[in-house]
Amino acid sequence: MLSKLSLFVVFHKPHILPKADYVKPIQAGTAFAAKKLSIYTDVDGENIGIQNKYFAELTALYSIWKNKYYDNSLYWGLAHYRRFFCKELHWTKIKKKKLYNLTVFEKSLDKIFSKSLEHFFEKNLTPNTIILPKKQQVKPTKEAPPISIKTFYQQNHVQQDWELLEQTIKTVYPNYHKSFVDAENQTDMLFFNMMIAHKDVWDKYATWLFTILFEMQKHKTSYDTGYQERVYGFLGERLVQIYFHHHAAEYKFIYMPVAILT
Repeated sequence: MLSKLSLFVVFHKPHILPKADYVKPIQAGTAFAAKKLSIYTDVDGENIGIQNKYFAELTALYSIWKNKYYDNSLYWGLAHYRRFFCKELHWTKIKKKKLYNLTVFEKSLDKIFSKSLEHFFEKNLTPNTIILPKKQQVKPTKEAPPISIKTFYQQNHVQQDWELLEQTIKTVYPNYHKSFVDAENQTDMLFFNMMIAHKDVWDKYATWLFTILFEMQKHKTSYDTGYQERVYGFLGERLVQIYFHHHAAEYKFIYMPVAILT
């Protein structure tokens, strides 16, 4: 049993979940669900669960962090009910990939959450190690050339939110502005708001992340409905890249493939 790691899997409806002992399901969007489905939720203790439509899976992240759901584990991580860190999945007969698209069934999960994966985490987790998804090129279409993270956001989301993000960073963390500019011009991006790290790393990162997002809320006057409503979830994916670009010299990074179950 991998006791030093708690890997939280965020879900919002009944779903097949990994059987590994270190996996802990956490329900997001609980405030809007017909019933609670997990012992860990985004509405118990100190929480921002009522804001799930704006923060997406970050409401689960906030609850884990503030309420120490990871208990006595030194390390904790965030994944999703259809997206998991994995090793190279040789059994799929697919060449090495950043993403593996698989069909949802228990056999796939059992193979992903193998003893080999557990041993990998046991061996590689150290206080200064950060596990993140492999970066993907930012492209408007498969055939198009890569574009910057900034351009991609402005083309697919609300442009004014990116401008507000920059202004907020200038205000509350001005020493991060150069890292913001460096990161927004990169053409490879971290997706999914997924990470595994030591609890002290999470404390520093989450404090920084939510300080920025809550400050943005004070100045954001309107929200789009539907897909664009999850503005802080979208920005969170970019902020993790900005933060660790700024702190690149302090940590060892391991970039893992992600298995997407469809």
